Amino acid sequence: MTRFHFFLFTLISFFCATAHASIFRIDTPHPRGPLATRTQNPLYLQFVAQPMEMATTLSKNKFAFDLSTTFTNFFDRNIKANGVGVDLDMELWRTALQANFGITHRITLGVELPFLSTSGGFLDSFVQDYHNAFGFPNAGRDDVDNGRFSFKLTRNGSTVYDADETRWGLSDIPLNFKFNFFDETKRLPALALKTSLKMPTGSFSKGTGSGKVDFAASLLSQKSLGRFHLYSQLGFTAFGGHGDQELNALTKKGALLYGQAFEFNLTKHHSFITQVSGSSRYFKNTSVPELSEITMDLTFGLTGAFPCKKEDRSLSYHIAFTEDPVANGPSADFSVLMGVGFKY
Repeated sequence: MTRFHFFLFTLISFFCATAHASIFRIDTPHPRGPLATRTQNPLYLQFVAQPMEMATTLSKNKFAFDLSTTFTNFFDRNIKANGVGVDLDMELWRTALQANFGITHRITLGVELPFLSTSGGFLDSFVQDYHNAFGFPNAGRDDVDNGRFSFKLTRNGSTVYDADETRWGLSDIPLNFKFNFFDETKRLPALALKTSLKMPTGSFSKGTGSGKVDFAASLLSQKSLGRFHLYSQLGFTAFGGHGDQELNALTKKGALLYGQAFEFNLTKHHSFITQVSGSSRYFKNTSVPELSEITMDLTFGLTGAFPCKKEDRSLSYHIAFTEDPVANGPSADFSVLMGVGFKY
């Protein structure tokens, strides 16, 4: 991945250099927050997750809406003659509408409506060409047909969990609560607690949910240093299990969550963000790295806002690219996130 990282280093260096030109001068740098990405492994999407976000909360009686969609080309195939194996080969769209409301200056309530769509897709040949161009391994993609769909868990080579393609099926709905302990000062960062209760509105037989209630809680911190802004997350999840007997036997009782993001204000209204986020493994009693390794997602993206005539309103956007820096881990090879938001 040397060429890819060299390209990113050159891109970031260009932004940092041009940001010192007078046209990019910023009188009051403004934090816009990390990118709300989560691991796009279709098995992990069935459980609760807490994407990174700011430690600040909405003002009292203020609303915020965000519509985002993530496209993922996913391939993990490791079928074992003895023990648990996986055969996950698909393209996946996850689209979610999130609504938040400021109860008080320090309390924000939210709900997310997520939908999943899975299929064999059309980008397999492009992904293989991309891997070959940069010298990346294809991890067995050459051994199966392009456009193939598979969502299977195996044991001793036989299928024990199998989900079909889904066209915009409702996934599990999380209910969110965030409490801001204190705002940022010159010395101390802002600090908040976020909790999420995931309701079993999806279908475990269709692969859109676990069929159980999950809970998650995270500490969020935020600190600005001029036009640089740092965001951190540390939390845990508590799983209620899984509706499928085989998957339930493999599901751990919970996992740790982590995240670190760096934002750089390019202009008054637009920022470049890079972040690392993920979790400890969700599954047990398996030796395949696609299930037994930690999840780690490396994300690069842009976020910004378009000012409205009224100062208390704003229209925002975000676009990001996520890759898996851990070879053979549970995270997706790549995902593309796009979204828009509105506050008033």
